[in-house]
Amino acid sequence: MLATILVHIPLAFATLVQPPFPPECQLDVLTPMAIEERTLAEFNANIDAYVTLHRRLARTLPPSEMFDDEDPFFADELRRVLVAARPGAGPGGFFTPQVAESFRQRIELALAYTGGSAIPYRHDPLRDTLRATVNEPLLIAPDPFAWSMLVRALPAIPLELEYVVWGRDLALVDVAANLVIDVLTDAVPAWPGPDVIYR
Repeated sequence: MLATILVHIPLAFATLVQPPFPPECQLDVLTPMAIEERTLAEFNANIDAYVTLHRRLARTLPPSEMFDDEDPFFADELRRVLVAARPGAGPGGFFTPQVAESFRQRIELALAYTGGSAIPYRHDPLRDTLRATVNEPLLIAPDPFAWSMLVRALPAIPLELEYVVWGRDLALVDVAANLVIDVLTDAVPAWPGPDVIYR
């Protein structure tokens, strides 16, 4: 017959052998600058990956004296291979929600800082009716100087790419391929009337 042995443990000793409570959860508090840095690091990583792809595919095209960045045939061929390499490309690939918010803030600050002078004196009504579309070319050559003051407020990008304000949208364009690789809709304000003043 087995006897049951009860052992009396003093309460003070019992509290010493209990496992300690886990430390309170502590979340890192990120400053707006740290959030901006993370957002731009993600944007730059996506840009670098695309430019690497662009350069690799450009090297696969047949070498010829007629092939250069100004040649329409080169642009068509480069655009074809880039679209084939990224068949599922769509809006938001580069302008993620966080990047879009950052860019819109930069654009608003640029407009406020310049008192609206970052907006060109006149606009092209035809261009306002056309929409830039991912994986498609721009149908009209963009004016590289019209929005230059505003574009300078955006992060620098490699020479293969360019920001283009198209109507109210901001397009990210592969220059040599004339290929839209992302679009940020309504990135710039509606065309201001004569009584609109940016402060």
